[in-house]
Amino acid sequence: LTAHLREPMFDFALVWIGLVSTALILVLETIALGKLPSSETAVVFSSEPLWGAGFASVLIGEKIGMNTVVGGLLIIAACLGRVVDIDRVRRQAKVLRHKTAKALGTMTLERGPGSD
Repeated sequence: LTAHLREPMFDFALVWIGLVSTALILVLETIALGKLPSSETAVVFSSEPLWGAGFASVLIGEKIGMNTVVGGLLIIAACLGRVVDIDRVRRQAKVLRHKTAKALGTMTLERGPGSD
């Protein structure tokens, strides 16, 4: 351990961790908290483990296992569930069905009650 303390890269890594990875990120997060609605802030912060895993994989060759993939997909699904307006998507799908049917010269087929 003491041999590592004498290396210049150790000093650089220590400064990087202290200033960039900790202090700068906390300052930026605090600024974001003041400017973003709480729901958007929650989505951004909940994606933090994805960024960590992605950077670890790219920068240091960290292996991403199946548990990480499943966990990442769950985080993405939760984020999408928070920001996607399902009623708007349904309305747009209905409009698209009608436009497509009109363009094809056919009648719009409704699927029944509750299909909108």
